[in-house]
Amino acid sequence: IYPWFEVQNFLSNILSKFHISPEQMQVGVLQYGEVAIHEWSLNDFSSTAQVVEAARNISRQEGRETRTAYAVHMGCTEAFSAERGAREGAAKVMIVVTDGESHDGEELPQALQECEKRNITRYAIAVLGHYIRRQQDPEAFLSEIKYIASDPDEKFFFNVTDEAALNDIVDALGDRIFSLEGTLGYNESSFEMEMSQIGFSTHSMEDGILFGTVGAYDW
Repeated sequence: IYPWFEVQNFLSNILSKFHISPEQMQVGVLQYGEVAIHEWSLNDFSSTAQVVEAARNISRQEGRETRTAYAVHMGCTEAFSAERGAREGAAKVMIVVTDGESHDGEELPQALQECEKRNITRYAIAVLGHYIRRQQDPEAFLSEIKYIASDPDEKFFFNVTDEAALNDIVDALGDRIFSLEGTLGYNESSFEMEMSQIGFSTHSMEDGILFGTVGAYDW
């Protein structure tokens, strides 16, 4: 996604809304393009300030492909693992942000099946700037991102006109994540949410971000 500073702003703003600590929410980040890299794991940072600072310092990967299915699969199977800090019984949330259709879409069904097996709730955000600037039809792209999002689309799917508009949905996205406390059946004393930021997909023209968080007891 370009310009990259808009991505850094979005991450910093959304992460600053979360109560991050070993006892509450944990956040991990994975950036992807042709390859996927764990920027940090769920248990690497113990405060909101640390995570926000780390988000501001993430560098953009370069690449020629956007392997979203690969990143989603890696996020579901690795980013939420106990080795990377996931806690047994915690609700798990993944947020995928991308501005281009994947190059490995045929592998998405298997990747999403892994998410379902692990009870990972998925928010998906389509950034349309690339398509609007080039006057291209985004229909196939939007369909793919809706497919990635959990159901119903009205709750788990977002689309924004350009990269700067990501920050316009920070409050709504945060509120929807917080509302999972009720929908997932946890009470105020026992609710724990785990969100693992799956990553950013970066590619010379189209990129994506996926992220998730883990841990929240007191929203």
